[in-house]
Amino acid sequence: MIYRKKQQAPDVKKSAAVGGLLFFISLVLLAVTGPLGFLYGLVHSLLSRGLRGVGEYLLQLAVSIDQLGNVLMQHLLNGLWIRTGGYAFGNRDETISSALGRNKREGTLTAFGRAIDALLDRIDPNHSLNSIDYYIEPTSRIIEAVCWLQLEGGRALCTRSRGHMAYPEMVGIPKPTDPHETKGKGRLVKIWHEVFSIIDSMGLCIFFAARNLVRPELEIYPDGILEYVNAVTGAEYSLEELMKAGERILNAERLFLVRAGFSRKDDSLPPRLTGEPHTSGPSSG
Repeated sequence: MIYRKKQQAPDVKKSAAVGGLLFFISLVLLAVTGPLGFLYGLVHSLLSRGLRGVGEYLLQLAVSIDQLGNVLMQHLLNGLWIRTGGYAFGNRDETISSALGRNKREGTLTAFGRAIDALLDRIDPNHSLNSIDYYIEPTSRIIEAVCWLQLEGGRALCTRSRGHMAYPEMVGIPKPTDPHETKGKGRLVKIWHEVFSIIDSMGLCIFFAARNLVRPELEIYPDGILEYVNAVTGAEYSLEELMKAGERILNAERLFLVRAGFSRKDDSLPPRLTGEPHTSGPSSG
């Protein structure tokens, strides 16, 4: 859970002069202490863990340099590698390759970005996709798209973010559906029910699984979940078999409800959603 004590608290502002001074100090420290620290790190890694330790140390440095590049070149990469609305480069906790992989998965790379990704794949197959870091601290852009938990007078109040629910950010879906359109909705509801039954049955976090383990389309087929299941069990399920399992789960739940006395008359939304008109927005009235 992402928790902030103050709702939508702005970051502490720093003057341009302070920022420039801190940048200059950082460069001086890097130039003076960097080489010494690097040599000491090599010797320490070699003596403590041998060549394996040196390799791991150099990999850590490579990742750190990649993270620095993600911040240093964020504006250039955002302009050249991704389309409008894509996952932005610039998170200081994330590598360039991770951000590139997120855009590849969401289909938001430009032709230049796809060429760079293809070049990396020739060196290391599926490099960007395998580099996606799911444990980084989310950017404010993502946090703003979720919701806020505000505490007032000892009571918890869940409030929406200042903008709309961002589908590409939260679930990876390219665009939301038209809420007034009914065509094709029945099939989508069936697919979503089956996929979320699979997620629940496997004990996965819905937010993580829906964002990272399903196909970023309206038909959210669980490609990533299928890969996980087969890797753990060795069962070699097909996608069709996994979806059929989700369907069986739904049928078993329905049978339980029928035996408990529930029927179609109970399949309805509360009066607040069906009887109270919206006062604003496209569905007002």
